[in-house]
Amino acid sequence: MTTKQDHFAKKHFLIADDSDAFRSSIKVMLHRLGVKYIDTASVGREAILLYKQKCHEVVLMDFNFGRGTNGQQILAEMVEKNILKRTSIFVMVTAENERAAVMSALEYRPDDYIAKPFTFSELSKRLAKAVKYHNVFARIFAAMDRKNYERALECCENNIRTGCSYKPKCLRLKADVLSKMKKYTEARATYEESIKEFPQSLAYLGLGKTCFKLKQFDEAIDAFEQLKDNDALKAEAFDWFAQAHQEKGEYLAAEKALTHSVKASPRSLKHQKRLAELSHQNENLERATQAYRQTIKLSKHTDHDVPDNQVKLADCLADWSDSVERIGKDKTESASLANESVTILNQVNRSNKSDDKVKLKSNLVLSRAYTTLKNK
Repeated sequence: MTTKQDHFAKKHFLIADDSDAFRSSIKVMLHRLGVKYIDTASVGREAILLYKQKCHEVVLMDFNFGRGTNGQQILAEMVEKNILKRTSIFVMVTAENERAAVMSALEYRPDDYIAKPFTFSELSKRLAKAVKYHNVFARIFAAMDRKNYERALECCENNIRTGCSYKPKCLRLKADVLSKMKKYTEARATYEESIKEFPQSLAYLGLGKTCFKLKQFDEAIDAFEQLKDNDALKAEAFDWFAQAHQEKGEYLAAEKALTHSVKASPRSLKHQKRLAELSHQNENLERATQAYRQTIKLSKHTDHDVPDNQVKLADCLADWSDSVERIGKDKTESASLANESVTILNQVNRSNKSDDKVKLKSNLVLSRAYTTLKNK
């Protein structure tokens, strides 16, 4: 007879948390479950390096590391850079009860989300459920990780044919695989089949993305409309909503959609960055400045912390300063904005003395700011 201990005995676990006491507590719980192989990390970057080395089957990631990169940023980086394997179970652990934080983390769809403090019994049940669920799709996930999409498609169809108890998930995975194979028309038909049988939110999200790939932007927008009231998917849906409007040349509608995306997930770096750039393009310079500031704040301690962020903020401030002066507003405000741009760019130049490309971009903006200040 298989026990829970048998399920976990051969799996490699990674605990990422800044608290020594919490890491020790979780290790004790995992040992009680029969887990033998446990690695720990106290900072996010260390967790990524450890995972790259061993591809742990289960990751328990703290949301709030205190200083440095948080759990959401680590999860986002691992997903966006295809570091995190589909075969791995990722559990977000946090004492954070802010709604915005929860929604931001859920956007990247961890396998589970568990709030501190929790008991051994609760952790045991959550992990057992996640393992059971993953086992159903193990062959599909493994094939997708290897980019063997023909094999993944074959496994999906076999699961559906044999009466898989998670048929909605199987249909969505099949559609996802077809999309990876660039068979977008077939993917759309599969999502529609899924919605007809099981009208679930993730199917609408997949349908919208597929319609977008097919350049059927109105149909994509209709699909994303179904998700406006879904807290877990709202941010992602509005982001795609904005992309569809952009493709149609409806830039103000796109900007409005992105403001909803940022409101739903204010800690999402990618949404803030896109809002900043689109608002700048639309000459909504106050909103763009605010979004650029948030982009810089959220990019700290990540690979996205690059000089280009500061240059873009300074560029926006220079544009705003020029706009204020052009329409004859308070010259003090114009000078203040231009001076802030100069301060930022001088810092960029001091920090990137050997990077000619950065200095060129910086000095082009700097010359405009000095022009507004009438500093020959």
